[in-house]
Amino acid sequence: MEALKAQAVAARNELLSKIGRRHLADPFLICGHQHCQVYKGVKAEKARATRPVEETRGRTLFHGDHLADCRYHSNSGGHTEDSEEAWEGVEAPELRGRWDLRGTPPALDLTTEAGAAAFLGRPPRSWAAESGKAGSTLRWTNRVAPDKLDAWVKDQGVGHVKALVPLHRGRSARINLLEIQGTRKTVRIKGELVIRRLLGGLKSSAFVVTPPGEDSKGEWVITGGGFGHGVGMCQNGAMGLAKHGRSFKDIL
Repeated sequence: MEALKAQAVAARNELLSKIGRRHLADPFLICGHQHCQVYKGVKAEKARATRPVEETRGRTLFHGDHLADCRYHSNSGGHTEDSEEAWEGVEAPELRGRWDLRGTPPALDLTTEAGAAAFLGRPPRSWAAESGKAGSTLRWTNRVAPDKLDAWVKDQGVGHVKALVPLHRGRSARINLLEIQGTRKTVRIKGELVIRRLLGGLKSSAFVVTPPGEDSKGEWVITGGGFGHGVGMCQNGAMGLAKHGRSFKDIL
């Protein structure tokens, strides 16, 4: 319930921050789609979700004297991300990447290839893992046949893909600039969501790539962590904190 309260406050903040900035020519303030905030109508409401909304009625989160920029995602993978890594120009001081851990953070720089590989290969003990809901999102592996990868990136005109090279990682190991080297040309893909969609709809852009070889049975192996952009509140992490007695204020 404390995790749901934290979610209610964060969602309220996000909704209020969009009023007056969207749908200016429409006879409504907010839509019920992903563009604003997904809402399926009163028939879809459940008492377990309504209760934390009512118990936090009127509560919002502020950073100094302004309404805090509240973002959230399913699973951080063990480290959240800076806002500008996901959305260029959004440099909110309250949206700084940080470890989601029980205990001392490892001495790893996740912006490097070595640090990212170590982090993704051996996930630290995180609050997200403590939630019991992380399932296959804390760490995941996708195996992709070369011809399928070539088909995914066909519109880039690179030809047969020879290498996928991360050029920039944020502090959570998420890639937002990826170089695709092909037999025809080399291109650079910018944007964590653009990268995820291009590569078959990855859960996150925090991943490392093993090219086809004997150990990968002729396939590309993409090993990643987390689900979503990684900015703001990790919903699985919030559940883990709540399970261990933290209040919604502590979580926020």
